[in-house]
Amino acid sequence: MLIVFRADSATHIGTGHIMRCMTLATALREQGATCIFICRNHPNNIIALVQKKGFRVYELPRGAEPTTAADLGVPQQVDAAQTKQIIESLEATPDWLVVDHYGIDKAWEQQLRPVVKQIFVIDDLANRFHDCDVLLDQNYTHRWDRYVGLVPPHCCQLLGPEYALLRSEFIAAREKLERQGRPPFDPRKVLVFFGGIDPQNYTTRALQILREIGDFAPEVVIGGANPHRAEVESQMQYFPEGQLHIQTDQMPDIMLRCSWYLGSGGSITWERMCLGLTGIVVVTSDNQIEFCEALHADGFDVVIFDISRLEELVKKNLNSSNLDTKLGLKNILITDGKGIKKVVLKMTRLIEQKQLWLRPASQNDLINLFYWANDINVRQNSWNQGFITLNQHNKWFNNKLNSDKVKIYILMYKDIPIGQIRYDFFNEKWLIDYSITSALRGFGIGSKLLELGEKYLLKERGSPLRISAEVKEKNTVSVACFQKSGYAIKQNVIEQSSYFSFEKIITNTEK
Repeated sequence: MLIVFRADSATHIGTGHIMRCMTLATALREQGATCIFICRNHPNNIIALVQKKGFRVYELPRGAEPTTAADLGVPQQVDAAQTKQIIESLEATPDWLVVDHYGIDKAWEQQLRPVVKQIFVIDDLANRFHDCDVLLDQNYTHRWDRYVGLVPPHCCQLLGPEYALLRSEFIAAREKLERQGRPPFDPRKVLVFFGGIDPQNYTTRALQILREIGDFAPEVVIGGANPHRAEVESQMQYFPEGQLHIQTDQMPDIMLRCSWYLGSGGSITWERMCLGLTGIVVVTSDNQIEFCEALHADGFDVVIFDISRLEELVKKNLNSSNLDTKLGLKNILITDGKGIKKVVLKMTRLIEQKQLWLRPASQNDLINLFYWANDINVRQNSWNQGFITLNQHNKWFNNKLNSDKVKIYILMYKDIPIGQIRYDFFNEKWLIDYSITSALRGFGIGSKLLELGEKYLLKERGSPLRISAEVKEKNTVSVACFQKSGYAIKQNVIEQSSYFSFEKIITNTEK
């Protein structure tokens, strides 16, 4: 499998696009894929780092120095033509073209469409049209339908921190955290990070403010291309127990040593939340505004837009232990670090049905069920099509989880949660609701989920069991799934809305 990545890095672009593409490329390479990068040779780029990680890089000629994160340095049609020329020179047609750039949209993608098999877009702005087969936006949101009309109808949308692209080191660190727990909260131990380049030098300002407040032992991280390195190093002399890390590969270990976070939004949000590290977030760019505000509103972080308020908020939140007890325990639920495994499964289709299994749901499944419930296709096929708030979901989930008339099971692929099946006992029958994470739809695992659910319910409740389901007629995939699994159609019209009512009686002798 050949996969081409098109992404850039520069002072005003930052390093995040390249870093998350390298994370995905590394995971794909572990599955046998060949991954190459096409990057423009902007000033202050990190192409050398990509090459150091063992990836081949084709460099596009330097254009004008980017002045915004959406600046390609050349006209979009020129960039598309140059990229197309490189792809046409490759020995094989790429299975995927992965695009991660704010300056690229539908016009560019259509120009590349004839020379690749499929296009995968990574975005988080939802401000332009795309011609792609898969779109990934790992940011937290209150607008689950924000890409409707911006991508083709067939496009698979992978939305939310469920699909956060985290390196394998973070998954290992998460497992360590679950085994050992986090050390007691120490307000002195703070992770300071404002992006790899930090052109506005927020790092220095944050350290100055920490000096004014009191005694801290910060772990400070900057990139190798940070233009303010000397100023940061000068500030660090005032923190004898602090440490400065430059272009480090040890971020998971650093996070586990820290008790709270002070820095910007961006991809690090999902890395630190995977490890339960909450904090005070300073919004440093426009693309961070929406998801940072959503996280703040739902109680995951404290978010500010003006760094001059930092001293006030640090004192307030540390004195009340807010970062320790109120937010920290909640954050660890937002992503389990396994989203990248789902993305790789989507791209490689390397899934074995014999590795599917069920387990009972627990309180730790609250956020994943929240993501699955708000999936755009799930809402369109639901009787109530409105999107669900986290508070609404939290109340609903706790009621269901504590009811003796409800059974919820989580579908697992190896160690990855990929779906759910719920049985509600009503009118002497069990009514089914099920869903599969969007990345793994179309793999033919719906029937397997129904089979596993029946077995688990029989084991817990005994037989015979009367199971029913109500499915909208236009939901042809679910209709076919129930028919394949031996469910009989009982009726198909109610209140002028077409739907199918399925029913099946199961006993231990059938399974």
